[in-house]
Amino acid sequence: MEKGISNFFDYYKESFNIEHSNPDMYSPLSLAYIGDSIFDLMIRTMVVSRSNKQVQKYHDEVTKIVCASAQATMMRGIKDRLTEAEHAIYKRGRNANFNTKAKNASMTDYRNATAFEAVVGYLYLNEDFVRLSDVVKMALEVLQMEDPSINYVPMIKPLDAMVNAASDDEDDSEKADDSKAEDMNSENEEAAEVFEHDKDGSEWENAEENDEAVTDDNDDDSQGYYADGSGD
Repeated sequence: MEKGISNFFDYYKESFNIEHSNPDMYSPLSLAYIGDSIFDLMIRTMVVSRSNKQVQKYHDEVTKIVCASAQATMMRGIKDRLTEAEHAIYKRGRNANFNTKAKNASMTDYRNATAFEAVVGYLYLNEDFVRLSDVVKMALEVLQMEDPSINYVPMIKPLDAMVNAASDDEDDSEKADDSKAEDMNSENEEAAEVFEHDKDGSEWENAEENDEAVTDDNDDDSQGYYADGSGD
């Protein structure tokens, strides 16, 4: 059997006779319920795949990401990059009626965290695994900028490094512009000196004197050549 998440998911649904309706028909809290588990599984997979260590260390690493405050931060960072359908799910999750109170988080963070889980659940049930991975990647990039120790997206740079790199690029650009300006000024000064030199006629006078000297020498040589008869 071919490997792949789609093949696994299809085989899983077929094996257990699982059918579900359009994810748009689910309540936001139902989407968040499944989304919570899916996001947790994705992060656990990343953590476990890195190294073999004590379970408590796995737990400590995972809970830095799979918690209301972290998920709220991620949701705020990616909400403007969601599709129209995803943004609708986000608003439904954020505005859902809760029967429970937030633990170790403000109500605002709890609502945003629920919205994030709802979007994840929606993409999972919609079987859009590519988009699901992209959304989680974007979310981790946002979190990683605030806490560089959370490093699950290797190509992203910590925020300070990104700012410093941009500053270095600006400095290099300014240095290059200054160097070009100096070269242009030097060339203009040289051109002005040549122009002034030509303007006073000294160069042309020297050239005419040299031409006259060469002509006189040629005439003398020519006369000597024919005077001894050797030119006959």
